[in-house]
Amino acid sequence: MARVADLTRHYWQGRWHSEGGYHSYDRCILIVATTLAGLREHGPAGPAFWRFGRDHRQPLLDAIGNARRDA
Repeated sequence: MARVADLTRHYWQGRWHSEGGYHSYDRCILIVATTLAGLREHGPAGPAFWRFGRDHRQPLLDAIGNARRDA
């Protein structure tokens, strides 16, 4: 998964706008990955999903959500 993330970085990584202090994700896509082992261990509602660009696994709804917008 790390290799796929590296190869697809230009599709999902946002752009930092230092003047406004935020990332822009215009024209980017969200990519979430998992493994069968992770699903077996945590189940489909557990922290088995990795959103490219994040450093930890999360439940699916958290991985596809936008924590800043929700806050």
